[in-house]
Amino acid sequence: MKHAESAPVDNLTSFERNCIGGPLKKLFRGCDDIAYISYNGKRCMTVETLLLTGYLYCGDHVYQAFSVMLLQVALLVPRKVLRTFNMLLLRWYMDPKHGTLSELRSCTWYHASTENHQLDGAPLA
Repeated sequence: MKHAESAPVDNLTSFERNCIGGPLKKLFRGCDDIAYISYNGKRCMTVETLLLTGYLYCGDHVYQAFSVMLLQVALLVPRKVLRTFNMLLLRWYMDPKHGTLSELRSCTWYHASTENHQLDGAPLA
């Protein structure tokens, strides 16, 4: 038995089908008020929608909300601070056989200070 409010799979957008598994309008009473804002004449998703779904959909690509938020922070942080933070606190390991990067791992200040790096010789500007 079909519910009267359930949308057929054919009527779902790819965002609705792939990210939230149903029509976006079911999540909100006033979908257009909460889900979208107008910015420079374009219709954009609001932060609330991004955080509720956990994904940002742009064209054919789906991005995780956390990655998008980190990118936004990276655009606001001064370059010198970002490079210092990246060199001291974040680590990626590369598989020499396949050339793939590992998941991002955090590195504490204490652990970074025990490593024998020449940080004063690293370009920061």
